[in-house]
Formats: sequence, C-alpha cells, structure tokens
Amino acid sequence: MKAVNIIWDADDPEDLEGLPTEIDIPEGMTDEDTISDYLSEMTGFCHKGFALDPELGERTYIVTELCPHCEAEVEIHGWDTDHNGFKAFCPYCGKRLMLCDECQHSGCGPCDYDSETDTCRHNPGTKEG
Repeated sequence: MKAVNIIWDADDPEDLEGLPTEIDIPEGMTDEDTISDYLSEMTGFCHKGFALDPELGERTYIVTELCPHCEAEVEIHGWDTDHNGFKAFCPYCGKRLMLCDECQHSGCGPCDYDSETDTCRHNPGTKEG
C-alpha cells in the first residue's frame, strides 16, 4: 500500500522541496492513525492529510456502513464501488444508503457531503432548469 497526495505541514517552503508526496506503507499497516504517525516519523514533519492508493492495497469487496435511516449496521459482500458505485439500498428499511466510508478510503479525497442539499460527488442530485 502507498500513501499518496501527502500534504505536508511546513512553514518554510524550502522544507517542502525535499518532502515526498508518496510513501510506501509497510505490509500489514492498515490503521489510518498508525499510518499517519508512520509518515510523520519517517520524515520528521507533520502532515495535513493524505490518501491511500486503493490500487496498491488488497481490496476485500466488503462494504460496511451504518444506515442513517434505521441505524442498522449493513454489511454488503461482493460490492465493487468501481462498478457498482457508492449508492446502495439498505436491506432492512429499503432507503438509500450512501457508502461514505468506502468513498473516504478510495483515494478520491475528503468527503464532500452536504447535509442541506443531500448531495456529494457520487450523488450530485438533479439540475433544476
């Protein structure tokens, strides 16, 4: 697995010049807090964020999400977000289930969900006009 798009927290622009934007993660290290600490320990600098390269990590195709409507924990086996997308339906209440956790681990960047409009990059809504 590899940490990519690392945004370093350095005040001096000269410090940024020598810092990598990608770092290989040791095998078996999967917890994001542990990876965060590892990046800082390797370089001596704190960071403001990073993404994990999903192509390099082994995918399980198991999605776990908490339904915001009925509060059931939903586990879907065999779900490939590359082909099936980030929207599903809760098998308990039948309402829409956004796979936000999968999005946050996909390397697409931070979640951009807007609760006022109920939209995000994977659920843009409809254009009025």
